[in-house]
Amino acid sequence: MVGKNVYICSANIIYSCMQKRHRSTHSQKPHRTTPGAIRNAGLLHETRKLRLLIENIHEVIMLTGSDGRITYLSPACQSVLGYSPEDLEGKQPWIIHCEDLPQVQALHAKALKGEKGSDVQYRIVTNTGQTKWVSHSWSPVLTPGGDVESIVSVVRDIDEAKKAHDEAWENASQFQTTFENAPTGIAVVGLDGAFRDVNRSLCLFLGYEKHELLSRSFQDITHIEDLPRNLAFVDSLKSGKLDNFKMEKRYIHKNGTEIPIVVHASVVRSVDGSPNYFIAQVQDLRERHQLEEERRNVEKMQAVSRFAAAVAHDFRNLVMGIDIGISLLKGEVPKHKTRSQLSMIQEATSRAIALTRKLTMFSRLFSPDAVKPEMKPVPLAKLIFDTVNFSSRTRSKTNVEVSYNLPTNLARIDGDETQLQEVFQNLTINAI
Repeated sequence: MVGKNVYICSANIIYSCMQKRHRSTHSQKPHRTTPGAIRNAGLLHETRKLRLLIENIHEVIMLTGSDGRITYLSPACQSVLGYSPEDLEGKQPWIIHCEDLPQVQALHAKALKGEKGSDVQYRIVTNTGQTKWVSHSWSPVLTPGGDVESIVSVVRDIDEAKKAHDEAWENASQFQTTFENAPTGIAVVGLDGAFRDVNRSLCLFLGYEKHELLSRSFQDITHIEDLPRNLAFVDSLKSGKLDNFKMEKRYIHKNGTEIPIVVHASVVRSVDGSPNYFIAQVQDLRERHQLEEERRNVEKMQAVSRFAAAVAHDFRNLVMGIDIGISLLKGEVPKHKTRSQLSMIQEATSRAIALTRKLTMFSRLFSPDAVKPEMKPVPLAKLIFDTVNFSSRTRSKTNVEVSYNLPTNLARIDGDETQLQEVFQNLTINAI
């Protein structure tokens, strides 16, 4: 393909060739075969070959006068520009896209000063209204006195290549934006394990600057116990046994701590199928491990609460039976020392019953269907007053006198009133 290095001979020779294309060789008078005639015939032959080349290449060869008017266009004009040579010859290049016209006019002015140009890209508008990208290279044709007589140009159709390039650039830009801003760590890793590129997330949770990680390999930061299995997976990617893999392992933070991670790795291959590099996505598992630990703790407490509920239920039934039996026995025993001892036993059974209530409450705290506390403002002074009075009445036969002194400005608190009542009641009963 003829490109920016299309000029296989001087611009002046191309110019001469195009100027002679309309001249008929049959109009030449016969002349004697002399050395000079032989040289002229050889030059004519080369000129004809050059003209054939110009008229059969896929690029447009264009000759422009110093006034900007087109004086010659090669036949490729129809396929590249969408116009026949006759449509444009004798005219200025009005097919240039309006947004690019000032740029092209400025370049034409430089060409008139004798400057060459190579691979200048701009848009044209074809006869169907289609916008097309072309590449324009040119060289001025000089007179013997050194003035610019005309400009020889080569125009190439680069529309498909330009669109493919722009699409590739956009895709690369989107990938880079996704790569840098992904919430999980991403790394481009060479076949030797060296980091070629890493994103911000990976740097942050490993504690390294980007340039520090790029001077390391994944082997350098992988826990020694996890490395053999990791390398086995990498070998499988290289050999083609696997296209990707997933494994949990540990990285070593810059400060030396272990970080549990899961890595998803895949291989990027060349056109011939050989491995080129790896893409690794790294997810930090510390939060997941913490949640799993919390879940295990909750399950343990739920098991304890179920056991406590079962014990409380069975023990309460036993104690209630004892308490009822003592109450019946006290009615038949005269008022003397034995009855006093029965009262002490009944007091102990009452405390045992209270203990079973506490076990039942504890079991409900960690039950999967536990009722959440009803949080609302509670007047603390009234709560204490009611609780102490109730406890005093239940212990009215004892020799204990209950007194209290509450501030008048005691504030309200947010809490579950029922549970708070039980807390204060337990405190009061234990004190009495």
